[in-house]
Amino acid sequence: MMAFAYLGVHFQKVLLVQAALALVLAAMVGWGAGAQAGGSALVGAAAVLVSNLSYAWVTRPRKAALGAGSGADVLSKHVIAEVVKLVVLFLLIGATFSATMFASSWVLLGVAVAVLGHWLSLLL
Repeated sequence: MMAFAYLGVHFQKVLLVQAALALVLAAMVGWGAGAQAGGSALVGAAAVLVSNLSYAWVTRPRKAALGAGSGADVLSKHVIAEVVKLVVLFLLIGATFSATMFASSWVLLGVAVAVLGHWLSLLL
């Protein structure tokens, strides 16, 4: 996890819970509805994971910064990170929908489960 050393403990927990739920969902869907459906669900969940990584990258601490900065700086950094996260997510989902090899409904289920995993991780 050295490549992602900028991730805080909370980001790591969110990503681990989302990844675990994505794998469980993909296995269950793949077993019940076939490999294409399972792969589609996994791709949808992976899009959410990548978008969350983009959020974490934008909000990573800078080595030169001694403190967190003013409240306005922190807020603006997180607002920008959220916009980047949503743009990345919509671009990845749009690319997935344009590919004919994925089933859209299973992609959306993967997205939904990964987003629910985000909120579940905050309760753990």
